[in-house]
Amino acid sequence: MPIMHLVLHFIWSPLAANIVTLLTIFSLVFFITEYRAFSKRPISLFCNKLFIHYGLYQPLVIPLDNVVKVEKNNEFVPRSKFVERYNYSGNPNIRIELSETLGSVSSIFIGLDNAEYFILALLDSASQHNNQILSPAKNAGCDVNPLRGFPR
Repeated sequence: MPIMHLVLHFIWSPLAANIVTLLTIFSLVFFITEYRAFSKRPISLFCNKLFIHYGLYQPLVIPLDNVVKVEKNNEFVPRSKFVERYNYSGNPNIRIELSETLGSVSSIFIGLDNAEYFILALLDSASQHNNQILSPAKNAGCDVNPLRGFPR
C-alpha cells in the first residue's frame, strides 16, 4: 500500500494517490468486517423458517413449507439466474430445492462444514412442524430450533 501510494504520488497525482489509499483502507475494513460477520452470523432454523446469513448481506429467509427437497451436492454449480450459491470457496455441499421460486431462484446451494447434521436437523424440524419435506404442509409455532448457531 505505501509503495503504490508513493508511485501514484510522484508519477501521476497526489490526489489520486490519496484516493487510492483511502479506497484500499476502506476495502480492508470491509474485508475484515465481512470475515467477522461470517463467523458471528450462522445459519439458523427458527419459527419454521430457515435463515441463511451470508456475511454482512441481508439474510435469506426460507419458510420450511417452501422446501421440497434437501440433498447433498458434490458437483460444481455454474452461475445461473435460477440458482443462488452461498459458498466462499470450493463446491457447495447442500442443495435446497424450492416449491415456489424466490424471485427467479428455484434452487439454493450452500457450503457447510457438516452437511449430514444440517440435513438431519432440517428434516427433523420439518417433521415436527409437519411440513412438506416429509409430509403435507401445515403452519406451526416457534418451539423447535435445532440449528440455532449452526456452524458453517
